[in-house]
Amino acid sequence: MNTVIMKTTIAVAFAGALLAGSAHAEEDRDDARPAFLDSMPRPTVKRVSATGEGCPVSSAVSASFSGDASRLTLRFGEGQMTARVGPGIPTEDVLSACELQLVLGIPRGYRVAIQQATYQGFADMDPGTLAFHSTRYWFLGTRAPARMATLQGGKSREPYTLNASFGPTAVSSFCGSQRPLFINVAVGVTTLGNPSRHAMVVLGGRDREVSYRLDWTQCPSE
Repeated sequence: MNTVIMKTTIAVAFAGALLAGSAHAEEDRDDARPAFLDSMPRPTVKRVSATGEGCPVSSAVSASFSGDASRLTLRFGEGQMTARVGPGIPTEDVLSACELQLVLGIPRGYRVAIQQATYQGFADMDPGTLAFHSTRYWFLGTRAPARMATLQGGKSREPYTLNASFGPTAVSSFCGSQRPLFINVAVGVTTLGNPSRHAMVVLGGRDREVSYRLDWTQCPSE
């Protein structure tokens, strides 16, 4: 996706989410682990390609499955995925986005969907500012709407964790077909009209990541 178009789409979606009051963080809920996962072959990430001002060095972006296949985790290099706003800061710095294409090795006979996004980052935000976090994902041939979580300013120089669930809008991979997974992840900040305020959030670097809780299902018998 063109970066300008992606930024415009994210900005419009952010404004709509604020008006609707639906962009707040949600509680993390771990559903019971299906018994069939114990015998499922381990999935793999075969290749990661990344583009965008939030990840200018593709080789600094990594993706991996957890040992129990319950999560897919993205990690960005130091300084990547940083959004900031305030006096003297260029206006283009308010949004940072990365578009990823992942070639996955999904075990035959299974399909997977992303159920929840978890953002672990670092924030330095004045009171009266907001930071939003957005993920839109799809497998080739599908599309899920973006899901957002917001962080309110007021805490200086602290780590944070936010969750946002896709719920019934989650889309699954295809049975019998290995198609790439596309993920658009973005972070942005706003002073809500007060130019004297400052805000910064960082998702790149040590102890920071974006992870996705996965929902695995078995394909119908062929």
